[in-house]
Amino acid sequence: MTVMPISEARKVFGPIVRAATVQRERTYISDHGQTSAVVMSVADLEDLEDTIAVLEHELRRARGETIDTVPLAEVKKQLGL
Repeated sequence: MTVMPISEARKVFGPIVRAATVQRERTYISDHGQTSAVVMSVADLEDLEDTIAVLEHELRRARGETIDTVPLAEVKKQLGL
C-alpha cells in the first residue's frame, strides 16, 4: 500500500494509474494529512463490487428475505432464445 500526498500524486499521476492497471497496486492519496481517495484498477473495483453483491445476497438469504427472481422462460424471451 502506497500513501502519497495529493501534491506529489499530481506529478506522477500517469505512473500511478499504470501501476494500478498493470500491477493492481492501490495508491492512497492524502490531502492535508488525511487519506481522502484511492487509485485502484477497474478490475479490483469490479471484484470488490462482486464480493459485496454476493455477501448482500447471502445476508438476505440468511435473514429469510425474499429474493427477486426472474423465471427462466422470461430470461430466454428477453434474450431472444
